[in-house]
Amino acid sequence: MGRKNRRLTVAYVKTAGPGRHYDAGGHGLILRVTLPRSRRWTWRGTVRGRTVELGLGSATYVSLREARERAYEYRRLSLSGIDPRVHARASLTFGEAFERVVEIQRRSWKKGSSTENGWRHTARAYMGPILDRPVGDVEATDVLQLVLPIWSEKHATADSVLRRISTVLKWAIAEGLRSDDPCPAVRAALPRQNGRSKHHRSIPHTELSRALERIENGQALPGTRLAVRFLALTATRSGEVRGTTWAEIDLAGRLWTVPGSRTKTRRKHRVPLSRQAIRVLEEARSLSDGHGLVFRGQDPCGPVSRTTMSKLFRVLGLPGTPHGLRASFRSWAAEIGVRREVAERALGHVVRNQVEAAYQRSDLLEQRRQVMQAWADHVAN
Repeated sequence: MGRKNRRLTVAYVKTAGPGRHYDAGGHGLILRVTLPRSRRWTWRGTVRGRTVELGLGSATYVSLREARERAYEYRRLSLSGIDPRVHARASLTFGEAFERVVEIQRRSWKKGSSTENGWRHTARAYMGPILDRPVGDVEATDVLQLVLPIWSEKHATADSVLRRISTVLKWAIAEGLRSDDPCPAVRAALPRQNGRSKHHRSIPHTELSRALERIENGQALPGTRLAVRFLALTATRSGEVRGTTWAEIDLAGRLWTVPGSRTKTRRKHRVPLSRQAIRVLEEARSLSDGHGLVFRGQDPCGPVSRTTMSKLFRVLGLPGTPHGLRASFRSWAAEIGVRREVAERALGHVVRNQVEAAYQRSDLLEQRRQVMQAWADHVAN
C-alpha cells in the first residue's frame, strides 16, 4: 500500500483504495484505508523532535472537515511545544474508542465472518446516545438507559450491547482514559430475565466454532459427535435431533421436516438444511443403512441419549449445554439484524400475538434458508 498525496475531497474519501492518503496542505492529515469498510483518520507530526502519529477517529463518524480541524489543532499544539496526545486522550469519544476496539478485535475474527457486522449493528441501533460523548464521561446511568428498555424484550441483544460497551470501557481504562467500568454494576441492577435465575448456559456464538472443533477432535462416538454438530447447525431442540429419522430428510430438496408429533409446539416444523448440515447427514448415512434413525447411540438400535450429549459438554469443559446452542443462534441473529419473526420461525417458536399470527401464516422457509446458511458459514468454517 503506497503513499498518495492530493487535496482530499468528500467523494475521494468514500472511494479511496487501500493505502495512506495524505491530505496536501492538511497539516499532517492522513486517511488510512486498510479494508473496504475500514477508513480511519490519523495525524502525523513532530512533537519535541520525535515523529508522532495519532488516531483522529473513523471516517464513518468524523467528517473530512472535522478531521482537518483536529489536524490543524494538533499541528498548532505541537508547534507550541505541547504534546497533542494529552489533548487527544481528553477528547476521544466513545464512538472513536469503539472503532479502535473493533480494529483490535478484528485480528481474532475469522475472515469474512459476520462478527464485525454484529458489533457495528449494535452500535448503530443501540449505542447512539453515547457515541459522541467523551469515553471518560460515560456513566452507569447512561449505560442503564441504553439496555433497560430492551432487557426483557430483546434480552440476547441487550446482553451483547452491555458486553460490548464493557469491552470498550475496559480498553479505555487500559489507555488511561477512565478509571472504572460501570457495566457490572448495571448488570446487577437489571431485573432477572423472566423472573428466573436459572437458564440453559450458552456458548457465545463467537466461540462456537472452536467448541465444535474440540468435539470433532474428541473421543465421542460418531453418532454423538454428528448429532451435536447437526444440533448446532439447525438451532433445533435436542430431542428433535436425537429422534430424527431418514424418512424426515429430503436431501435433494435440502429440507428436514419434523412432524408435529415430535415438536414441542405440536406443529410440523420445516428446517432448511445448509450445505454443512447436508455434509453431516451424508457422513451419518455412510455409518448406517439409510433407514430408521439418523443419529444412533451406543445401542445401534437406539438414538443418542440426552445424557450422553450433556455429558460430552461437561467432559470437554464447554461453557454451555446442548439446548443452549439455540440461544447462541438467537444471539447471533439479533446481533446481525435478522428480522425477529424470521429468527423465531427458525427456532420453531409459535407466534403468540394473535394479530401478527393472522397475517404471518407463511413459515418464511426461503428467508430462513438464507439465514441458516449464513449461520452455518459463521460457525462451521
